[in-house]
Amino acid sequence: MKSKKLYYVTALVLASLSLAACSNTNNQTKTTTTSSSTNQIQAKNQDVRLSFNKVTTGTAANNFQGGSTLEQLVALFGQPTTHEQRQAGDATVEAYTWQIDAVSIEAQLYNNSTIAKSISNFSFIRDAKTSLADYQKLKVGQTTYSQAVQLLGEPDVMSHAVSSDAEQGQAIWTSGLKGESGTQIQLTFTNSVLATENQVGLTN
Repeated sequence: MKSKKLYYVTALVLASLSLAACSNTNNQTKTTTTSSSTNQIQAKNQDVRLSFNKVTTGTAANNFQGGSTLEQLVALFGQPTTHEQRQAGDATVEAYTWQIDAVSIEAQLYNNSTIAKSISNFSFIRDAKTSLADYQKLKVGQTTYSQAVQLLGEPDVMSHAVSSDAEQGQAIWTSGLKGESGTQIQLTFTNSVLATENQVGLTN
């Protein structure tokens, strides 16, 4: 049986992710950890943001299988807040959302395998270390997502989706940046390689 073509347009586009990132920076509860080595200040629901990194997506080469199952997502985030069916090309996907305080998580599953994930309305609380000079080290067509994370730290909000054509990712940093209030870095990735870059307000 010929596999279905599955085309996915990320539910949270870059602009809406950006707005979500901006709107929540003043709504995070600060708690100090007991680590004396880092004296880390944590944002409320940081554990949820880091658990989001454990969500995997299937691949087109594997007929979109191998991604996190609904059972695995429930183990990470609890029971979903909402569920609906959506069309993605000529396939039907199951869309689940979790609302955890202000943080929104969405996962779209095809045959019980995650093919798209997004998290919004979250911001880490961290020292402003990333400068314009750091940002300028990013190279379109060369820098991978992993290299960007090594350079900038974990993005505050992000999305990742697979389709029959490619893997697409979006990531936005709103914390840990040198600049005035509202400073942001916005990056998009195709097949885990930097496709577009933009920043607002970064300084050295």
